[in-house]
Amino acid sequence: MNKRFFTILLIFAVFTAVFAGCGGSSDEGPENLLNIDGTWTDDEGFAISFYPDESICVIRTPYGRIGQSSYTPEKGYFYFDGFIYDLQAVDPDTVSLRKNGHSRDETEESLDGYVFKRTDLADIRAYDKYVFSGNWVNEIGTHITLNMDAMEYDTHSENGVGNGTIDDEGNGKGLFIFRDGKSYLILNDDGSLTVITEDPDFANTTFVRE
Repeated sequence: MNKRFFTILLIFAVFTAVFAGCGGSSDEGPENLLNIDGTWTDDEGFAISFYPDESICVIRTPYGRIGQSSYTPEKGYFYFDGFIYDLQAVDPDTVSLRKNGHSRDETEESLDGYVFKRTDLADIRAYDKYVFSGNWVNEIGTHITLNMDAMEYDTHSENGVGNGTIDDEGNGKGLFIFRDGKSYLILNDDGSLTVITEDPDFANTTFVRE
């Protein structure tokens, strides 16, 4: 009885090892590129700077929005807009991004499948939030005051007055005000301000300091 029992155990162990091996090989894909640093860009104008010593990355869109997020260099992935992205190696200077999971949120941005190459561009840093502080006005007479200590804003225009909060979710998309959803703040190269929103008091306009 004991001999038969141990024979069955041995057969079971062999089959377990075989099936485990098959399962592992079927899930294998490109290895993640670990501990990368510097700035990487794609053909559409996105740029990502990686800072492995700080476990962060900074993402800039083609239209200038900048946001900081978490980066796990020892495992080769980073976080963007609610999802983990693997940095899958194409070659030592090229990575393909693979998003883990899916979303039905129509506002969610995806970088899945984007290919980035290492560049010699200067590294990108997230905004110091205080560069947005103060009073701003656009060409149609909309005024906005950004209080970065309280993380609140006030606005007034010919359509009325309003106020709300300012936030940064740390998801790589940057600072935003709650107005017609999440309206992201962009500081332009000339020091002017753009608010990404569909609100007619803000959309397609540029704010300058009062």
